[in-house]
Amino acid sequence: MSSHHSASEPESFEGQPRLRSAETVSIGGKEYISGLYWQVLNNRRAYKAEAAVIGKRDQMELRALHLGAVMQAGFASRSMGAEKGMISLALAVMAGLGESFFAIFELADGRFALIAASDGALIPGCDFIGPRDEVEHRATQKLALFSDITKVIAPSDFQISGSTAMEIGPVLAKARIRHESKLASVSFEASSRSVVGLVAVCGLFCAAIFGWIAWSRYEDGVHAAESKRDALTAKAAIETAEERAQLKAYQKYLEHPWKSLPLAADFMHACQSQVDRMPISIGGWIFSSATCEGSAVTSIYDRSTGGTMNSMIESSMKLLHMAPQFDKSNETAMLKTTLALKPGGDEAVSPLAEVIPTFVSHWQTLGMPIKFAEVPVKMPDPKTLPGQKSSKLPPPKPDWHEFDWSLSSDTNPIDLLSDVARPGLRVKRMAASLNSKQAVLTWKTEGFLYVH
Repeated sequence: MSSHHSASEPESFEGQPRLRSAETVSIGGKEYISGLYWQVLNNRRAYKAEAAVIGKRDQMELRALHLGAVMQAGFASRSMGAEKGMISLALAVMAGLGESFFAIFELADGRFALIAASDGALIPGCDFIGPRDEVEHRATQKLALFSDITKVIAPSDFQISGSTAMEIGPVLAKARIRHESKLASVSFEASSRSVVGLVAVCGLFCAAIFGWIAWSRYEDGVHAAESKRDALTAKAAIETAEERAQLKAYQKYLEHPWKSLPLAADFMHACQSQVDRMPISIGGWIFSSATCEGSAVTSIYDRSTGGTMNSMIESSMKLLHMAPQFDKSNETAMLKTTLALKPGGDEAVSPLAEVIPTFVSHWQTLGMPIKFAEVPVKMPDPKTLPGQKSSKLPPPKPDWHEFDWSLSSDTNPIDLLSDVARPGLRVKRMAASLNSKQAVLTWKTEGFLYVH
């Protein structure tokens, strides 16, 4: 059972709006708060004093502390509904999941919590509770920047690749909540002995009032300079974190494209197997063509005399356990299935000067024309990367060349390509068309060749 309220919300790091909204939630009888205004702390010896300066500057009287490899303070105000002793939800989840994770939890009241950390630091903008659509939007942007995080937790209906579903209750139950994870005053409250001491020196203070005024003016100047320095330091830390995120995004785009594609032989054999199992005739409908592209296989049948829609439906279900689809004329039927293929992996490809002459010479020897051309590898401008408004970093440069090729033949492409199979060769599409007069298949095969 959970309860909540929201108020004006502090957002972490990004753009630094100070008070936008904080959300509270009750889980397992404890009160948690999310949406704190997180700042990096740079003074490891006097981090509490540094947090007090930031809290005073930004008019927030409560804070929680994360004392990890990167020291951070999350601030809140009582005007936001925050109360002393509330537990930072982000720090509690981090205590239960470790230093690097990306987690989305569905709460009992229908809201969703997004908490994420990388290398021991909370990720900017990922201490958040809100509706599903906003959580999904944030998650999409952040996952693109922090794609190296392997521990991803999300409800199954979010359909995030590689994620596992988990409830927040067990995570919090096993977490060892540190005292610093609870909201406390940004500065120490005066004790009774301090008050007595203050009264004792009051006379001296009054006697030195003019000196105090002069000192106060000097001290205000020092504090103003310190606040400006702290703000610049925090800004520099934020920019550094953003550049690290940009570098991670670049690394994703610099991944070799052949890594995720199946090996050419695997693709062709899987496609050939699917084409071989398709009957020449199904219920009075005649095989016309079959196309393998990606993981999809589409077989086309044309209606002949005596064939009907019902005969095609009944026969294809009986023979192949497939339900056909029909075009608008109802004279052409389509049967669709999939290929089970695994990625070929990040093979080490050979130099251009070594590969291209051998590949081209193979087709010249066979006397078979082949379309073969280099395709410029286009890398994204840094400003177009997800979540990035600008960048000081140059666009990434690829370390490979990509060539497109295609060929048509009555000979099975498996036989044609077996002699030139090498790392970096990939097939993206195979199409077989039936020449009904000669009763032979004509193949058109297209693919990529990647070289260094």
